Amino acid sequence: MTEIELAEIQNTMMAIYKKNINFFINCYPSLYEKILKLEEQNVFKYEIEFINNHFELVDSNRNLTYNCDPYFDAEHRVNNLSSESNFLLIKLDSKYELRKSYDERIDPYKILNRYIEKIDGKNIQPNEKFIFLGSILGFHISEIVNKTEFKTFLIVEDSLEIFRLSMFLNDYEELSRNKKLFFCINEENKSSIIDDFLNYKFEDNHKIKFEVASKNEIYLVEELSNLFLQKNELNYPFSEYLISYLRGIKYLQNGYRLLKLNQNHKILENQNVLFLGGGLSLKENIDFIVENQNKFLIVCVAAVLKILEQNEIIPDIIISSDSSEIIKEQFNVDDKYYKNSIVLLSNKTDEKVVELLPKENIFLFNDALEIFDNTGVNTGVNVGNIGYSILLKLGVKNIYLLGFDACVDAKKGKSHSTNDDIKEFKKFDIINDDKINSETHLIKVAGNFKEFVNTTSHFKGMIECFDEIKDNYVIEAFNLSNGAFLPGIKPLEVKKCFLNEVLNKELAKEEIHLTLLDISKNHLSELENKIINDDLSVLEKFEKLELSSIYNNFNSLKKNESSLLIQILNKYFKLVLPWYYYLKEFNENKANELFQNDFKNIINFIKVKK
Repeated sequence: MTEIELAEIQNTMMAIYKKNINFFINCYPSLYEKILKLEEQNVFKYEIEFINNHFELVDSNRNLTYNCDPYFDAEHRVNNLSSESNFLLIKLDSKYELRKSYDERIDPYKILNRYIEKIDGKNIQPNEKFIFLGSILGFHISEIVNKTEFKTFLIVEDSLEIFRLSMFLNDYEELSRNKKLFFCINEENKSSIIDDFLNYKFEDNHKIKFEVASKNEIYLVEELSNLFLQKNELNYPFSEYLISYLRGIKYLQNGYRLLKLNQNHKILENQNVLFLGGGLSLKENIDFIVENQNKFLIVCVAAVLKILEQNEIIPDIIISSDSSEIIKEQFNVDDKYYKNSIVLLSNKTDEKVVELLPKENIFLFNDALEIFDNTGVNTGVNVGNIGYSILLKLGVKNIYLLGFDACVDAKKGKSHSTNDDIKEFKKFDIINDDKINSETHLIKVAGNFKEFVNTTSHFKGMIECFDEIKDNYVIEAFNLSNGAFLPGIKPLEVKKCFLNEVLNKELAKEEIHLTLLDISKNHLSELENKIINDDLSVLEKFEKLELSSIYNNFNSLKKNESSLLIQILNKYFKLVLPWYYYLKEFNENKANELFQNDFKNIINFIKVKK
């Protein structure tokens, strides 16, 4: 190649790069800022070289990435996309097979199972969404975007430097002209970008094709598999939101008190709180709790009441966030273990559970849905996260967590102290496994006292949520559990935990109870009654929708974003539409029939309950 030809290539590459920079400035400014900082540092490990008549990605040790013409590599990839390289997002979470807590009209398991029966193992190749795991120099990205029918692409590349080099050879603005591009570049936490990718045309989230750039990016398959597992709509389905909405209104109409947790309070700022969960460390350290129960304000999740009863430990505050009637069994203890305790319950708690408890001691809270203004939300993967969030909002400054192991003993098949169930834990394969189970598929994470422990995607979501909750608070938080490391919470062995002062529990509980009365409400305001009536009018509009085009008509109603029913039904569509469109590919009539009947059943359920 002559110097003139080489100069022309370099000029072309620089022109492409500058065009990409302008594109990112306008459309992806945060990515542009990253690239700008990298250029300012001016320290690079990779470069593009022209070797043996082709472009090559070369590292500082002179290792070559392609070892062939990348144009041929790209052409080979587009002509040989593997039918097996798919993230399968519409597998059913098998944990719901055993749950009987939902009315069958809104039971997410039964709704999806009807689609499974009709799909009957039929295999359809994806043609809507595609993920590039690694960019290298991007030749294969351009080739696949231009020559396939896929419409939405996610590019994942952990090396900002390598991605920057791809900007000299690929016109990303041109690639985005008729396609939608998402970039996840040099992101330690990929969660929010994955959310954006999944929320965009969520009806296409059945099978998502992927291509691994090189052997160096194979680890991304497992990383994204775990993220998709955590984001499964079945982890917190529309049914939970709907039950929370309907029961929350009813409880307030009946005079139950709902906490106003939209702002922080100082109720617990002078208390040393011991927060007890149901993990394996609870039983292992029960003697510590017995010996020190008078030095802490003891807060527990309802699931551990039977263990506390066996060891004559009376909790001061009990927290429960489950909607199921079977939670009533957790309170099947001598009533002295809850009758004088403050009980914090989710507003979606089953009526039969609420009726067991003294009304004057019950304080309801919102979890993922703020039904009434200024009452706040307390999001979390489970009651541990939600309880921690509430305690921090109530002003706790010193908190000790025990029994929040967030891990499993795979050899014993156990993850909790609260039952004797034995489970088979195994590593999850999103490509080949027939069923997702967020409670039994294993992931390796950092340990609290060990180098690493085995956990599940359910627990991993819980671990990450603890960190997010603590972000806005300045507190002393200690994790006494021999399980997973909880970011932002200091590891502390039980044998090194010393408190000398004995707590006057009766006085403390009385003061806490009085303050909770001050920061709660037990009636509906005129405005709230109006909002409920507005939702009733929305419900009437739903009834008038042409069932043959439910989703299109629903989208026109979504302009009323303040409607809680709109938000909840949007969660329903996120759950069911990927299944609907998958079935529609080979049986449109049956897909429409299922979709229409299920939607009608949900509307009828809401009408009856309201």
